Amino acid sequence: MLFSISFFDVVVNIISGIAMIIFIIASMIKSKNKILSWQCIGHMIFVFVETMTKAWSSIVQEVIGITRNLLTITKKNTKVISILLIILGAVIGVAVNIIFKPKDAPWFGSWVGYLPVVANLEYSIIVLRKNSTVRTIKLSFCISSILWGLNFLFLGVYVSAILNFICAITALISFFKFKNNMNIEEEEVKEN
Repeated sequence: MLFSISFFDVVVNIISGIAMIIFIIASMIKSKNKILSWQCIGHMIFVFVETMTKAWSSIVQEVIGITRNLLTITKKNTKVISILLIILGAVIGVAVNIIFKPKDAPWFGSWVGYLPVVANLEYSIIVLRKNSTVRTIKLSFCISSILWGLNFLFLGVYVSAILNFICAITALISFFKFKNNMNIEEEEVKEN
């Protein structure tokens, strides 16, 4: 048989597919807080999937992503907290990749384990900037989705890989359609 798919693989792909559908929905939303709220739900589901697949550096990034989004939504993020989150995500992500490296990997771990770290790092910097626009977030989300898609592709979580690439395309299309480049605060006031 060319492809041997276990029950475990099917379950992991179904659950991760649900999380990715949530991220795709988030990529089409025009409100920063709504985008970040939907993403929190997707991140929580991925923590479960990544625990099952032992993708440890990915779990760190999901937890940082949830924290980052909640602090941004509740307007409790300060410059110090933002910088601390970005540094923690990168440092702990790299450390976990080194400590829990796959068998036969070099001392620095697998390069695949760094994809979520880079994805979260670039996205966190954009989301936590107070003057980021919805357009900027969508473009950053596109880049992040590509990196996560590659990560899932190498982990064998094919549904999430494919859906991440679809999410990247959706975010990019939405980026070009969303021509208004005003600040987030102006957009939020305009929506309400």
